[in-house]
Formats: sequence, C-alpha cells, structure tokens
Amino acid sequence: MDWNRNKGKCSVCRTPVRDGMPVRSADDDGTEHRFNRLCRRCLEAEKVFARRVSFYVDGNKEEFINEGEAVPRPTPLKLPQAA
Repeated sequence: MDWNRNKGKCSVCRTPVRDGMPVRSADDDGTEHRFNRLCRRCLEAEKVFARRVSFYVDGNKEEFINEGEAVPRPTPLKLPQAA
C-alpha cells in the first residue's frame, strides 16, 4: 500500500484527505489543470467545471467526460490584506 497517498490535504480547499489521488482535468479551451490530490467535494466540483477529468484508482485509469454544457470557471477572489 502506498502510505504517502493516504495522507495529505486537498490541493484546492486544504481539507485533510484520507484517500487522495492525483487528478488531471481539461477545459473546453484546452487548458489543463493538475492537482496532487482532491477531496471528494472538490473532485465533484471539478467534474462540473471541466470537460474531461481523469484519475487513477488502484492502477486503473478512470475518466469522466462532461457531456453537458460545462460551467465556466469562476475567477478567484482577492481578499483584502489584513491591516
């Protein structure tokens, strides 16, 4: 068993993740996104934003293709700096 895979934090929301896996996604415009590990909630959100999401589970490649209309990615908010 790969012990490094079973500990860490989600690349997006920083939530502790037990079973993290590397994820790759591609948008309609060809932009690729790579994540070291995603929590379940962020993985489901990535399926909404991306056209294609692929990841490996126990050595098998799983791929999700968004057949519907992909939702545009929101622009990140810049929070004001603390004084």
